[in-house]
Amino acid sequence: MKSHLDAFFAAWMRHDADEMSEFYAQDAIMEDPTLVESRTGKHAIRDYYWGMFQSLEQPQHDLLDYATQHDRVWFEWTFASGGLQKPRVSYRGVSIQTIPKNLIVHDHAFWSPND
Repeated sequence: MKSHLDAFFAAWMRHDADEMSEFYAQDAIMEDPTLVESRTGKHAIRDYYWGMFQSLEQPQHDLLDYATQHDRVWFEWTFASGGLQKPRVSYRGVSIQTIPKNLIVHDHAFWSPND
Protein backbone atom coordinates (compact mmCIF):
# COMPACT_ATOMS: atom_id res chain seq x y z
CA MET A 1 0.00 0.00 0.00
CA LYS A 2 2.92 2.36 0.54
CA SER A 3 3.68 2.34 -3.18
CA HIS A 4 0.01 3.21 -3.84
CA LEU A 5 0.16 6.14 -1.42
CA ASP A 6 3.46 7.40 -2.85
CA ALA A 7 2.01 7.33 -6.38
CA PHE A 8 -1.31 8.85 -5.24
CA PHE A 9 0.32 11.80 -3.45
CA ALA A 10 2.81 12.38 -6.29
CA ALA A 11 -0.04 12.50 -8.80
CA TRP A 12 -2.03 14.80 -6.51
CA MET A 13 0.91 17.22 -6.36
CA ARG A 14 0.96 17.39 -10.17
CA HIS A 15 -2.62 18.72 -9.92
CA ASP A 16 -3.79 16.58 -12.85
CA ALA A 17 -7.44 15.51 -12.49
CA ASP A 18 -7.20 12.97 -15.31
CA GLU A 19 -4.22 11.29 -13.67
CA MET A 20 -5.98 11.27 -10.29
CA SER A 21 -9.06 9.60 -11.76
CA GLU A 22 -6.92 6.69 -12.96
CA PHE A 23 -6.55 5.54 -9.33
CA TYR A 24 -10.32 4.90 -9.10
CA ALA A 25 -12.58 2.07 -10.26
CA GLN A 26 -15.38 2.97 -12.70
CA ASP A 27 -18.02 2.78 -9.93
CA ALA A 28 -15.90 4.21 -7.09
CA ILE A 29 -17.46 6.32 -4.34
CA MET A 30 -15.80 9.40 -2.83
CA GLU A 31 -16.96 11.06 0.38
CA ASP A 32 -15.60 14.37 1.68
CA PRO A 33 -16.96 17.00 4.11
CA THR A 34 -16.91 19.58 1.30
CA LEU A 35 -19.33 17.50 -0.79
CA VAL A 36 -23.10 17.84 -0.32
CA GLU A 37 -23.45 14.36 -1.81
CA SER A 38 -20.93 11.60 -2.39
CA ARG A 39 -19.30 11.49 -5.81
CA THR A 40 -20.01 8.21 -7.57
CA GLY A 41 -18.09 7.06 -10.60
CA LYS A 42 -14.67 7.72 -12.01
CA HIS A 43 -15.85 10.68 -14.15
CA ALA A 44 -17.56 12.42 -11.22
CA ILE A 45 -14.41 11.98 -9.14
CA ARG A 46 -12.31 13.37 -11.99
CA ASP A 47 -14.60 16.42 -12.09
CA TYR A 48 -14.19 16.85 -8.33
CA TYR A 49 -10.40 16.94 -8.65
CA TRP A 50 -10.55 19.24 -11.67
CA GLY A 51 -12.75 21.76 -9.83
CA MET A 52 -10.61 21.60 -6.72
CA PHE A 53 -7.32 22.07 -8.56
CA GLN A 54 -8.77 24.98 -10.56
CA SER A 55 -10.09 26.77 -7.47
CA LEU A 56 -7.10 26.45 -5.15
CA GLU A 57 -3.93 28.50 -5.04
CA GLN A 58 -0.71 26.49 -4.67
CA PRO A 59 -2.40 23.38 -3.24
CA GLN A 60 -0.17 21.00 -1.32
CA HIS A 61 -1.02 17.56 0.09
CA ASP A 62 1.42 15.63 2.29
CA LEU A 63 1.28 12.12 3.74
CA LEU A 64 2.05 11.95 7.48
CA ASP A 65 1.37 8.33 8.44
CA TYR A 66 -0.60 5.28 7.35
CA ALA A 67 -1.80 1.82 8.40
CA THR A 68 -3.18 -1.05 6.35
CA GLN A 69 -5.40 -4.05 6.85
CA HIS A 70 -6.34 -6.39 4.03
CA ASP A 71 -7.61 -4.18 1.16
CA ARG A 72 -7.93 -0.97 3.22
CA VAL A 73 -5.50 1.81 3.95
CA TRP A 74 -5.94 4.55 6.56
CA PHE A 75 -3.74 7.57 6.12
CA GLU A 76 -3.16 10.82 7.96
CA TRP A 77 -2.38 13.88 5.86
CA THR A 78 -2.04 17.64 5.75
CA PHE A 79 -3.51 19.84 3.07
CA ALA A 80 -2.72 23.50 2.43
CA SER A 81 -3.47 26.18 -0.15
CA GLY A 82 -3.07 29.91 -0.63
CA GLY A 83 -0.07 32.11 -0.07
CA LEU A 84 -0.08 34.35 -3.15
CA GLN A 85 -3.41 36.17 -3.47
CA LYS A 86 -5.09 34.48 -0.49
CA PRO A 87 -3.82 33.73 3.02
CA ARG A 88 -2.21 30.30 3.35
CA VAL A 89 -4.51 27.87 5.18
CA SER A 90 -3.69 24.36 6.34
CA TYR A 91 -5.81 21.39 7.40
CA ARG A 92 -5.13 18.00 8.89
CA GLY A 93 -7.23 14.93 8.23
CA VAL A 94 -7.52 11.19 7.75
CA SER A 95 -8.72 9.24 4.74
CA ILE A 96 -9.72 5.61 4.38
CA GLN A 97 -9.46 3.98 0.98
CA THR A 98 -10.69 0.52 0.04
CA ILE A 99 -8.60 -0.93 -2.78
CA PRO A 100 -9.54 -4.57 -3.53
CA LYS A 101 -7.92 -4.95 -6.97
CA ASN A 102 -5.42 -2.08 -7.40
CA LEU A 103 -8.19 0.52 -7.92
CA ILE A 104 -9.93 2.57 -5.23
CA VAL A 105 -13.59 1.59 -4.81
CA HIS A 106 -14.27 3.79 -1.77
CA ASP A 107 -12.43 6.93 -0.64
CA HIS A 108 -13.68 8.59 2.56
CA ALA A 109 -11.98 11.71 3.95
CA PHE A 110 -12.44 12.94 7.52
CA TRP A 111 -11.46 16.53 8.31
CA SER A 112 -13.01 19.87 9.27
CA PRO A 113 -12.99 22.45 6.45
CA ASN A 114 -14.19 25.07 8.98
CA ASP A 115 -11.05 25.03 11.15
